[in-house]
Amino acid sequence: MSGHENDQYAEFFDAGHSGKEHTVHQRIRANSAIMELKKILVANRGEIPIRIFRTAHELSLQTVAVYSYEDRLSMHRQKADEAYVIGKRGQYTPVGAYLAGDEIIKIAKQHGVNMIHPGYGFLSENAGFARAVEAAGLIFIGPTPDAIDKLGDKVSARTLAIKSDVPVVPGTPGPVEKFEDVKSFTDEHGFQLSSRLPLEAVVEV
Repeated sequence: MSGHENDQYAEFFDAGHSGKEHTVHQRIRANSAIMELKKILVANRGEIPIRIFRTAHELSLQTVAVYSYEDRLSMHRQKADEAYVIGKRGQYTPVGAYLAGDEIIKIAKQHGVNMIHPGYGFLSENAGFARAVEAAGLIFIGPTPDAIDKLGDKVSARTLAIKSDVPVVPGTPGPVEKFEDVKSFTDEHGFQLSSRLPLEAVVEV
């Protein structure tokens, strides 16, 4: 790209800059164009996708919203460049639509989406969804599936933290199975305690 020989990307380097140093947003716009990352779908609802769309528009990205039939009048649908209903009327519950990973990926593939952002909640901590997105040839904006697997479970996350020499509060070395395990811990560390889901998870001070 020396000398900006490819006119297709010239606007990202030359237009309106007058030799001034590029801003972060300008550099990201240029990189996004060169990498052909031009369209992002947010698999969420309400305020979360609206915030992501705002940033995406600042980066010259096209935005895609998905929505359940019950959310057809929601603001996040209006703020996106494109919006598509998830499934058919009555196929999913109002919440279940946003958990329909295969249907969301199908929409992304049908409409030329490059990237899927899960927002938070719903599919954001679903390693299977992240893997399915990557298997479909799309980019999952978030942790790797392996990281979601390791850190999504409180017990394995604590074990990983200890192995990585990250300080943790006192807790049982693994899931507790009987009252005596908890009693032994409280005799040494006292109260108050917190238990982590699932029910058999680590007990911590």
